[in-house]
Amino acid sequence: MADITHNNNVTRTTYNSSNNLCVGSDDCPGDRSDGTITVIPATVVVIVAMVIELFVILTITFIRKLRVGRPQRQLAKFVQVLHCCSHISSLFVYLLGFYIDGSNNYILCAAIAVILHYFVLMTFVWGVIEMVTNYLLYIIFHGLDFNGLRWKFLLIGSVLPVLPVIVLLSFQLNSYNTIRDICWIRPNYIYYFLFIPAGVAFTLSFIGFAIIFVITTRMSSMTAPARTTKKRILTRITLLLAALIFNGLSWSFGYLVSSEDCVLFYYLMSVSALLYGLVMLRKYFDPTSRLFWQNILKPAPQTTTRV
Repeated sequence: MADITHNNNVTRTTYNSSNNLCVGSDDCPGDRSDGTITVIPATVVVIVAMVIELFVILTITFIRKLRVGRPQRQLAKFVQVLHCCSHISSLFVYLLGFYIDGSNNYILCAAIAVILHYFVLMTFVWGVIEMVTNYLLYIIFHGLDFNGLRWKFLLIGSVLPVLPVIVLLSFQLNSYNTIRDICWIRPNYIYYFLFIPAGVAFTLSFIGFAIIFVITTRMSSMTAPARTTKKRILTRITLLLAALIFNGLSWSFGYLVSSEDCVLFYYLMSVSALLYGLVMLRKYFDPTSRLFWQNILKPAPQTTTRV
């Protein structure tokens, strides 16, 4: 497997003339290459994943407006947008930490690692919240207080991920550093303050998936509309679970990029992030959304009037 750290045979490309970014140096963590493989295509894949998720956010926001539908549906759309926003933010911060030379600017690199830690945990927390909103949407049919639950979920999704970060900073201030040219958490802390909280969040999400799956499969589906609704619910929650799995894989590979010093893991991380975006696109880009975008992209036919 290709080494992505410094060696004498590595040639790199200039990215930015800033002092904080690598500029044609052998210590540059940018275009790591051994002559046969480069990380640039993987970076492009990550950017494509971010663009896809941004498209999902625009689709949910401007086509499926939050004020339309019963409270459960409004709440689900609100959580969907924030879930995608947290994942885009985490990918963006990861790319910053990947390309900024943290060895020359420890404070900047440590700050990026802290923010990355927060956003990665936030994606898992919003995954749990989205599974809860799916339960409220598909299982609980009576009215809910949309505004009250919205602010409660926003508080949980914003505050809960910061707790492990605060604990880690108070326990060991030097726990964030440049790991093999990548701004990340030190290996001896990442299991307790990232993998365990993320694992707990994923376990809760899987429990929520199992509850919705069991209740939905036991629903009577004697009529054609009932069978269609049942299939739609199972498809959507399965896609959400698949997205959460790809999210977990992407950040597991993201950590291995720094710990194992192998470019292969960066490609696996980028592919997992892309699959996450594609699953989210499949989940929310329904025929109504496609028709809306077709009407926007397709020019209106010109009409002539007779005088």
